[in-house]
Amino acid sequence: MKNEESFAQFIRSRFDEVVEWRALGLTWKEIASQLTRDGTPPSTSLVVSTYNDELRLRSFPSRIAAVRWAIDNGRAIADLRNRGYGWATIAGLLPPVAIKQGSIPELDVLVAEYTALAEHIPDGNRNDD
Repeated sequence: MKNEESFAQFIRSRFDEVVEWRALGLTWKEIASQLTRDGTPPSTSLVVSTYNDELRLRSFPSRIAAVRWAIDNGRAIADLRNRGYGWATIAGLLPPVAIKQGSIPELDVLVAEYTALAEHIPDGNRNDD
């Protein structure tokens, strides 16, 4: 079970690649072989279920609001982080906007989405502590 949980986390960390591979027409079996870790691929059913779980999670209005917050405020967030501001302070200075009633994201979701976005910023302008 622990190995399966570890693989599920690994699959989630590579979700964007899985989406790209699906768009390119790779089968679930081919994707599972691409996600081989330590010489062992995850089961196809684990890849499919983890993908579906992550897709559902990313479709929540609060998650979408967090992604929008990270995109809209990316440079300002990076600047504030580089100046030593904490996440709670940043969220207070740049409050996220709900896309639906009750969809204000939690602080951990904001941090996760900004961190995921910052990994793709070419100048590496981020501070994760």
